[in-house]
Amino acid sequence: MVERLEDYKWSSFLTYGYGKKAEDWLATEFIFNLFQGSRKQKIQAYRQMVQQYSVEEKNTLKELRFNIAFGSLSFIKEIRQKYLPSELNPEKSEQKRLKRSINITEQLEKAAILLNVDLDKFKKAGRLRGREKLKRDMLISLLWGLGIFKNEEIGSAMGISYSAVSKSVSALNKMIQEDNTLKKKFKRFNSQFKT
Repeated sequence: MVERLEDYKWSSFLTYGYGKKAEDWLATEFIFNLFQGSRKQKIQAYRQMVQQYSVEEKNTLKELRFNIAFGSLSFIKEIRQKYLPSELNPEKSEQKRLKRSINITEQLEKAAILLNVDLDKFKKAGRLRGREKLKRDMLISLLWGLGIFKNEEIGSAMGISYSAVSKSVSALNKMIQEDNTLKKKFKRFNSQFKT
């Protein structure tokens, strides 16, 4: 990745934005015909347009970074999906900060719908067994696997202690290693879930 378009080896920006001689395979007339004026004016107009888009994108990301994105919840989700990769890069702290703005209760409710479970029942039940425990452990592991919530947050949302979160995740991982059917089920559940 490069900081500036003109630094990218395969970018046509130097041709369109600065008038550098085009490669033989690059047909420039279509793009240049979108602008008015002399060739020099078209080059300048193109460069200004692209630089404006670059500034707009940086501003959008900056506003998201500081949680100042305005609009409906669906718009915010759309922006979040557009600017955040599905996998976090642990070396990019701004991605983690953005992901942390995701509401744990909202995510838990979406996951509960996928598993067809009653969250209130889980929160009040305390100790669970069998199928119910498996479903609760799947919910916990899903939240834990996102890498954005602390065990204390997950425990509080699920009505268990923070240490029980680690135990649930470990127990499910052990079961998944021993049971291919469960492994496929959890993988399918995970793939259906979008933050």
